[in-house]
Amino acid sequence: MYAFTSRTKMEVDIKNGRYLEYGEYEGNLYGLKIDSIHEVNCEESYAVCSLLQDEELQRTCDESAKIKAAFGHFFDLTIINENLDETYRTVKAALETVSKNPQWVPVTWVF
Repeated sequence: MYAFTSRTKMEVDIKNGRYLEYGEYEGNLYGLKIDSIHEVNCEESYAVCSLLQDEELQRTCDESAKIKAAFGHFFDLTIINENLDETYRTVKAALETVSKNPQWVPVTWVF
């Protein structure tokens, strides 16, 4: 469901914490209003929330591929979130590993 409002009203609502998430894409504001979630929950429906348009998603994938190609040798681990439980276990294991083993970082990152 899309609801259209003026930019000024949306900016006021954002400032007043009425949006769960919001962002700007190509000069337009988009967001998920908290009241909308409550309305869907009252209807005993499920809310599917996504602000990504196909073009933005494709751009994100392309940029990610470029970053990986250029800097992949700096990555210790790549996680693809296809299953929340598996992703959680992978992240938890990675955090346990880095917390137990010394890590090298450039001195400029620390000071």
